[in-house]
Amino acid sequence: FISNADLWALAANVAIKVMGGPDIPTRFGRTDAKSSAESVESQVGRLPDGDKGVDHLREIFVPKGFDDKAIVALSGAHTVGQCHVDFSGFDGPWTANKFTFDNTYFKNMLTKQYTAETTAKGCPQ
Repeated sequence: FISNADLWALAANVAIKVMGGPDIPTRFGRTDAKSSAESVESQVGRLPDGDKGVDHLREIFVPKGFDDKAIVALSGAHTVGQCHVDFSGFDGPWTANKFTFDNTYFKNMLTKQYTAETTAKGCPQ
């Protein structure tokens, strides 16, 4: 028997490998919630707002046990995927190849020149 939670963890680890990332061993044994009552009450405040700074990141992640080093490592996940204007108000990929797991996001943060833009939803980007 494999739980849904374990299946999602396995899928994430396989996806990272397929996109060029490292092999991440999957540890099994997670249990699924039996009902929605065992789930989180709300998604509000679980992820940081994209238009706020480092203090906001700390407000969100320090209570979850993250220090600055862990917050930076977690931010590296932005090397894959993209923003979706319908969900966040921001739009577009984080890197030139949104399906490659590497350190391009980090390199871009150090080398690219920031140019202020505004999305269709009015968010600074």
